[in-house]
Amino acid sequence: MNETDEILLKRIANHQMLHGSFCGDPGILNGKMGVVIFFFHYARHTGNTLYEDFAGEMLDLHRNCHAASDDW
Repeated sequence: MNETDEILLKRIANHQMLHGSFCGDPGILNGKMGVVIFFFHYARHTGNTLYEDFAGEMLDLHRNCHAASDDW
């Protein structure tokens, strides 16, 4: 990857860390699960476990929300 691509990916990651969890759509294409998948892949790409931890936290929040909604 060239330097421009790396900068763009970093900007996408920064934006998603700030705004991705506010997305109301839980789906893969335009929602939180897509953000989770992006961060797991980005963590592998960069070798930075911060992104993997963030993806795991988002996934846990998603699971907990679905478990709570099943109780109703």
